[in-house]
Amino acid sequence: DLDLALYYEVTGLSETNRPLSRDVQIEMWRQMGHNAFAVGDYDEALRYWGKWLEVAPSSPEALMLIGDVYLRLQEFDKALEYYDASLAVNPGQIDLALRRAALLDNMNRSEEAREALNLYARMFPQNMDVLLAQADWLNRHGREEEARQLVRAAITARPDHLKARIRYQLLANDPA
Repeated sequence: DLDLALYYEVTGLSETNRPLSRDVQIEMWRQMGHNAFAVGDYDEALRYWGKWLEVAPSSPEALMLIGDVYLRLQEFDKALEYYDASLAVNPGQIDLALRRAALLDNMNRSEEAREALNLYARMFPQNMDVLLAQADWLNRHGREEEARQLVRAAITARPDHLKARIRYQLLANDPA
Protein backbone atom coordinates (compact mmCIF):
# COMPACT_ATOMS: atom_id res chain seq x y z
CA ASP A 1 0.00 0.00 0.00
CA LEU A 2 1.59 3.23 -1.15
CA ASP A 3 -0.17 5.32 1.54
CA LEU A 4 1.18 3.07 4.28
CA ALA A 5 4.69 3.19 2.83
CA LEU A 6 4.49 6.99 2.67
CA TYR A 7 3.26 7.07 6.29
CA TYR A 8 6.26 5.05 7.44
CA GLU A 9 8.61 7.25 5.46
CA VAL A 10 7.12 10.55 6.70
CA THR A 11 6.97 9.45 10.34
CA GLY A 12 10.39 7.85 10.23
CA LEU A 13 9.03 4.51 11.44
CA SER A 14 10.83 2.75 8.61
CA GLU A 15 14.13 3.57 10.28
CA THR A 16 14.30 1.23 13.25
CA ASN A 17 17.42 2.79 14.79
CA ARG A 18 16.08 6.33 14.74
CA PRO A 19 14.11 7.45 17.81
CA LEU A 20 10.52 8.54 17.28
CA SER A 21 9.92 12.25 17.05
CA ARG A 22 8.12 13.99 19.92
CA ASP A 23 4.98 14.51 17.83
CA VAL A 24 4.87 10.87 16.75
CA GLN A 25 5.30 9.73 20.36
CA ILE A 26 2.51 12.05 21.52
CA GLU A 27 0.14 10.77 18.85
CA MET A 28 1.05 7.18 19.70
CA TRP A 29 0.35 7.75 23.42
CA ARG A 30 -2.83 9.61 22.56
CA GLN A 31 -4.16 6.74 20.46
CA MET A 32 -3.03 4.00 22.84
CA GLY A 33 -4.69 5.88 25.69
CA HIS A 34 -7.92 6.11 23.70
CA ASN A 35 -7.78 2.39 22.97
CA ALA A 36 -7.26 1.55 26.65
CA PHE A 37 -10.02 3.94 27.74
CA ALA A 38 -12.44 2.43 25.22
CA VAL A 39 -12.04 -1.04 26.72
CA GLY A 40 -12.19 0.22 30.31
CA ASP A 41 -8.50 -0.19 31.12
CA TYR A 42 -8.28 3.14 32.93
CA ASP A 43 -4.91 2.48 34.56
CA GLU A 44 -3.38 1.92 31.13
CA ALA A 45 -5.09 5.03 29.74
CA LEU A 46 -3.67 7.04 32.64
CA ARG A 47 -0.22 5.62 31.95
CA TYR A 48 -0.23 6.62 28.28
CA TRP A 49 -1.84 10.02 28.76
CA GLY A 50 0.48 10.64 31.72
CA LYS A 51 3.47 10.09 29.42
CA TRP A 52 1.92 12.55 26.98
CA LEU A 53 1.46 15.07 29.78
CA GLU A 54 5.11 14.67 30.85
CA VAL A 55 6.38 15.82 27.45
CA ALA A 56 3.58 18.36 26.87
CA PRO A 57 2.56 19.60 30.34
CA SER A 58 0.30 22.31 29.01
CA SER A 59 -1.71 20.11 26.65
CA PRO A 60 -5.38 20.90 27.33
CA GLU A 61 -6.46 17.67 25.64
CA ALA A 62 -4.21 15.45 27.76
CA LEU A 63 -5.39 17.22 30.93
CA MET A 64 -9.03 16.80 29.89
CA LEU A 65 -8.63 13.12 29.03
CA ILE A 66 -6.95 12.37 32.36
CA GLY A 67 -9.85 14.17 34.02
CA ASP A 68 -12.22 11.89 32.09
CA VAL A 69 -10.42 8.84 33.47
CA TYR A 70 -10.77 10.10 37.02
CA LEU A 71 -14.43 10.82 36.36
CA ARG A 72 -14.94 7.21 35.27
CA LEU A 73 -13.07 6.05 38.36
CA GLN A 74 -15.44 8.25 40.40
CA GLU A 75 -12.55 10.26 41.79
CA PHE A 76 -14.46 13.48 41.32
CA ASP A 77 -12.03 15.85 43.04
CA LYS A 78 -9.17 14.67 40.81
CA ALA A 79 -11.37 14.89 37.72
CA LEU A 80 -12.28 18.45 38.65
CA GLU A 81 -8.62 19.29 39.23
CA TYR A 82 -7.64 18.14 35.73
CA TYR A 83 -10.67 19.80 34.12
CA ASP A 84 -9.75 23.07 35.84
CA ALA A 85 -6.16 22.76 34.62
CA SER A 86 -7.33 22.08 31.06
CA LEU A 87 -9.70 25.04 31.09
CA ALA A 88 -6.96 27.27 32.51
CA VAL A 89 -4.85 26.46 29.45
CA ASN A 90 -7.76 26.76 26.99
CA PRO A 91 -10.95 28.33 28.39
CA GLY A 92 -12.69 28.03 25.02
CA GLN A 93 -13.49 24.34 25.53
CA ILE A 94 -17.22 24.81 25.93
CA ASP A 95 -18.08 21.10 26.05
CA LEU A 96 -15.55 20.58 28.82
CA ALA A 97 -16.87 23.61 30.72
CA LEU A 98 -20.36 22.11 30.54
CA ARG A 99 -19.10 18.70 31.74
CA ARG A 100 -17.30 20.47 34.58
CA ALA A 101 -20.49 22.30 35.58
CA ALA A 102 -22.45 19.02 35.52
CA LEU A 103 -19.76 17.41 37.68
CA LEU A 104 -19.96 20.26 40.18
CA ASP A 105 -23.73 19.88 40.30
CA ASN A 106 -23.40 16.13 40.89
CA MET A 107 -20.93 16.84 43.69
CA ASN A 108 -23.62 18.95 45.41
CA ARG A 109 -21.79 22.13 44.53
CA SER A 110 -24.78 23.54 42.66
CA GLU A 111 -24.02 27.19 43.26
CA GLU A 112 -20.54 26.80 41.74
CA ALA A 113 -22.08 24.99 38.78
CA ARG A 114 -24.58 27.83 38.28
CA GLU A 115 -21.81 30.44 38.47
CA ALA A 116 -19.72 28.53 35.94
CA LEU A 117 -22.66 28.27 33.53
CA ASN A 118 -23.44 31.95 33.94
CA LEU A 119 -19.80 32.86 33.27
CA TYR A 120 -19.78 30.83 30.05
CA ALA A 121 -23.13 32.35 29.05
CA ARG A 122 -21.53 35.81 29.36
CA MET A 123 -18.38 34.71 27.51
CA PHE A 124 -20.27 32.93 24.72
CA PRO A 125 -23.73 34.56 24.61
CA GLN A 126 -24.65 33.01 21.26
CA ASN A 127 -23.79 29.46 22.23
CA MET A 128 -26.97 27.40 22.42
CA ASP A 129 -25.36 24.52 24.31
CA VAL A 130 -24.48 26.83 27.20
CA LEU A 131 -27.98 28.27 27.22
CA LEU A 132 -29.56 24.81 27.22
CA ALA A 133 -27.22 23.71 30.03
CA GLN A 134 -28.40 26.72 32.04
CA ALA A 135 -32.01 25.72 31.39
CA ASP A 136 -31.25 22.15 32.51
CA TRP A 137 -29.69 23.49 35.71
CA LEU A 138 -32.75 25.65 36.39
CA ASN A 139 -35.07 22.72 35.75
CA ARG A 140 -33.12 20.36 38.02
CA HIS A 141 -33.32 22.92 40.80
CA GLY A 142 -37.08 23.40 40.67
CA ARG A 143 -37.07 26.55 38.60
CA GLU A 144 -39.07 25.15 35.68
CA GLU A 145 -40.70 28.42 34.61
CA GLU A 146 -37.33 30.18 34.36
CA ALA A 147 -36.00 27.24 32.36
CA ARG A 148 -38.97 27.44 29.98
CA GLN A 149 -38.48 31.19 29.53
CA LEU A 150 -34.81 30.72 28.76
CA VAL A 151 -35.48 28.02 26.17
CA ARG A 152 -38.36 30.04 24.71
CA ALA A 153 -35.98 33.00 24.24
CA ALA A 154 -33.47 30.67 22.58
CA ILE A 155 -36.11 29.41 20.15
CA THR A 156 -37.10 32.98 19.36
CA ALA A 157 -33.48 33.79 18.54
CA ARG A 158 -32.86 30.54 16.63
CA PRO A 159 -36.16 28.97 15.52
CA ASP A 160 -34.30 26.28 13.55
CA HIS A 161 -32.38 24.91 16.56
CA LEU A 162 -33.72 21.38 16.99
CA LYS A 163 -32.22 20.70 20.43
CA ALA A 164 -33.85 23.85 21.81
CA ARG A 165 -37.23 22.87 20.38
CA ILE A 166 -37.00 19.38 21.86
CA ARG A 167 -35.92 20.80 25.23
CA TYR A 168 -38.85 23.22 25.18
CA GLN A 169 -41.28 20.41 24.50
CA LEU A 170 -39.82 18.41 27.39
CA LEU A 171 -40.15 21.43 29.70
CA ALA A 172 -43.69 22.33 28.64
CA ASN A 173 -46.53 21.85 31.10
CA ASP A 174 -48.51 20.31 28.28
CA PRO A 175 -46.14 18.74 25.72
CA ALA A 176 -48.89 18.72 23.08
